[in-house]
Amino acid sequence: MSKPRALPDRPHASAEELIQRHDQLKGARANFDTQFQEVKDLLWPDGGDFTKQRTPGEKTNLQIYDANPTLAVEQGASVLEAFLMPPTQRWQHTRASDPELMKVASVKKFFEDLDDAVFDARYAGRSNFQGENQQ
Repeated sequence: MSKPRALPDRPHASAEELIQRHDQLKGARANFDTQFQEVKDLLWPDGGDFTKQRTPGEKTNLQIYDANPTLAVEQGASVLEAFLMPPTQRWQHTRASDPELMKVASVKKFFEDLDDAVFDARYAGRSNFQGENQQ
């Protein structure tokens, strides 16, 4: 597997180049941000904003006249979570980037123990992973 590259034509771009590229991509997306904001205001009013700055306590549901779309978003997220990240199964597995290392018993055991620790921490009662996951 190849490593992700900073820029398509420059594998070792500087911080300034990365910031400049970010600004270019953000500018190219600007026309869509207002559309994203409109959809978000109707479907998920409490979610993060694309173009608005809100003050604490400001009402966010002023454009909603029917709760069905908002409920559908929540139900859809629950279904996706159940299929993609079932809480009763280990859906995440770590491994060494070098396949040869995974043939070493102690390395394999390390990654199995790491997977167990991550699973236990994720689904511990006080982690609130499932409650926050749909955010």
